[in-house]
Order: sequence, then structure tokens, then C-alpha cells
Amino acid sequence: MANYCEGLLKLKGRQEDVFTFLTNEVHVYDINDIVIDSAININKTSSKIILNKAAHIEGTERNLLEPATIYVDKDVNGNSCIALNFKAAWKVYNEPYIKFSKKYHIDIKIDAFEKDTEFSRHILIENGELKKDIEKHYDNYIWDCIMPNLGG
Repeated sequence: MANYCEGLLKLKGRQEDVFTFLTNEVHVYDINDIVIDSAININKTSSKIILNKAAHIEGTERNLLEPATIYVDKDVNGNSCIALNFKAAWKVYNEPYIKFSKKYHIDIKIDAFEKDTEFSRHILIENGELKKDIEKHYDNYIWDCIMPNLGG
């Protein structure tokens, strides 16, 4: 069984682009690898996203979004910023997220923590360009890590 890095996946950009990314790249599958359409509901009118089950992020190595209801605010320029509970088996690879950022014109930030092997990962991608990718290991994980109870 995999250890999971857990934390947040943040998306920032035009609200329509954020919704398009979620619609095209985030899916829930049944036991036969068939997409369950009803598991993710994006209501563009009320700006609400409902994930009824853990959802796989396409093109990643077992990266998931956790079930949640998220209300998405939009600023006067039509931009939104959302934070989704996130899990990745073993570690997070930045390559798929760089592609997503370029394809959907969104900025992506990942902060993930893994308490068993005591590391954190911080990734920032803006305009399709990797700005930060830091994997940090700790001498005293519980004391020094900002989210030491996540992951495992």
C-alpha cells in the first residue's frame, strides 16, 4: 500500500478555465474503470463544485482530490482561486501540472506533506512555468513541519 502525500492543490485563473480543467481532467471511476459522471457536479450558475467521491486527476501517478463542496468566488475580472484537498501516492510529480497550467491557462500551487517519511513538497507553477519545486526533509518533523499530521 502506498504512503500518501496530503495537502492542498490550489488553482487560480479565469473561473471558466478552472472549471474546464476540473471538467476535463478530474474523474471518478467505478470498479470497471468507467467514469461515474454523477460523482462530480460543477454548477457554473451557482459557482459550486461538488465532489461526491475521491476523484483521480488524469495524467498523474495516482493523484486524487478528496470529496468536498467548494464555493468558487469570482473577482471583477472573472478570476477565481480555489483550494482542494489533495493526495498523491508516494510523491508529487510536477510535469503533469506544468502541462495543465499551459493547456488551461491556470496557475497551480501544491503543498503536500508525508508524515511517515517526514518530508513536504511545495510546487508553484505560473503561466505554464515552474517557479518553485521544493522537497524538504526535516530533523524534527513534528516540530518544524507546518502540517505534521498529514500524509502517511
